Amino acid sequence: MIKLKTESDSEIRGILSQNNILVAGQKDGTLSLWDMGAPGKERLTKLISSFSGKPGIRLIQMREKPRKEIITGDSDGIVQVWDLHATQPIYVLQAHSDIITQMRWFEEKQILVTCAKDKLIKIWKFPPVWIDESKSS
Repeated sequence: MIKLKTESDSEIRGILSQNNILVAGQKDGTLSLWDMGAPGKERLTKLISSFSGKPGIRLIQMREKPRKEIITGDSDGIVQVWDLHATQPIYVLQAHSDIITQMRWFEEKQILVTCAKDKLIKIWKFPPVWIDESKSS
């Protein structure tokens, strides 16, 4: 057994493991990322990064292409897309009017499906690359 400690004392509300990366989202909005290493080397797991997001994170997904991004869903119905390397949100979406209860990312189609306590299922087509429209001329 391996025990990992987050830098925050807040309860863990969401977790995702993908491609040797483990991500934990906590109630206070902290996201912690660990490098799990190669199979069989889990005892060498190390904390890569820990950064603060919006409190209430409940669900986590990962977008592999075009670059690694983390997608979080929270208790306010907000979906945030995070640049994994810059540890900054790059897109915020008011997806629902109530708590997001499930999220599924479909890499091949670049589609996110969300559902919430507002009794809606929504399908979101993501662009290949996020563009900051405030910087375009």
